Amino acid sequence: VFVILSYAYVGGPFEPLTVEKANFERINLLVGATGSGKTRFLNVMFNFASTITKGVPFRKGKWDITARTAQFEYVWSYEGAGEMNSDGQIVRELLTCRKCNVEDATVETLVERTGEQFLFCGKELPKLEKDKSSVTLLKEEEKVAPLYSLFSHMQRRSFQMDGLQSAIAIGNIPSSMIQSHKSKKDLEEK
Repeated sequence: VFVILSYAYVGGPFEPLTVEKANFERINLLVGATGSGKTRFLNVMFNFASTITKGVPFRKGKWDITARTAQFEYVWSYEGAGEMNSDGQIVRELLTCRKCNVEDATVETLVERTGEQFLFCGKELPKLEKDKSSVTLLKEEEKVAPLYSLFSHMQRRSFQMDGLQSAIAIGNIPSSMIQSHKSKKDLEEK
């Protein structure tokens, strides 16, 4: 189970979009007039996830995300800065987690990061890339891997003609077809 519980975003100086804290449930409906920002809101989230999973230099702006996986609930705050057409760098990053389904679970600080210092579970790390998120850099760590996996499962859908045709072309295999092949010893049999 991967769920983003809340999301807030303030764009950098060259992307002046602000998303007030949005709280999510398992199923959500975005409603608004044409041009009100529904697609832009989703694109910001997808771009954020893509930046993490592709390991590209991180975006400028501020994010606050609360997410839940099967094991942990995470709170992640990030702030990045930089000039137009230049490399950005992470100004501040804080990632905490607590175990799910455990009464009075302790909140554990996984990452505390500034431009000068990078702590993981309270221990200073050697110098790492300053333009990549901690979730990207530490994706193999046991407590970070589920959060990385959440972002790797986010997909962008196209609602233009080509995207819609691709989406409807993917379907379930009819159960009658599965049953007929289960009884055959060789799939080449007719």
